[in-house]
Amino acid sequence: MLACITMTTTSTLGALIRESRLAKGMSMGQLASAVGRTAASVRRWERDEVVPGADVVERLAAVLELDLDDLAALVGPQGDDEESAETPEPIAPIAVETDAMPLP
Repeated sequence: MLACITMTTTSTLGALIRESRLAKGMSMGQLASAVGRTAASVRRWERDEVVPGADVVERLAAVLELDLDDLAALVGPQGDDEESAETPEPIAPIAVETDAMPLP
């Protein structure tokens, strides 16, 4: 059975996740446990701060009883997992060449 909330009633992935979670009577923590993430991750998804990865979108569709195609359409082709979105790029090492004399 699919939830009665569809893409036509929501404009963003975050809104769809939030409305679907509330319709099922779930807390952020309960949804997080069901999909193997933290409540903080759910909060970031619902605020559209971070896009969940494809594996998480599949679990969200199953837990919230949503059509996977509706979720995928809102995610778009780039769907980043929140861990990769939160991890800053490594700083490239800085190589310095000098004409200084070597130490004795």
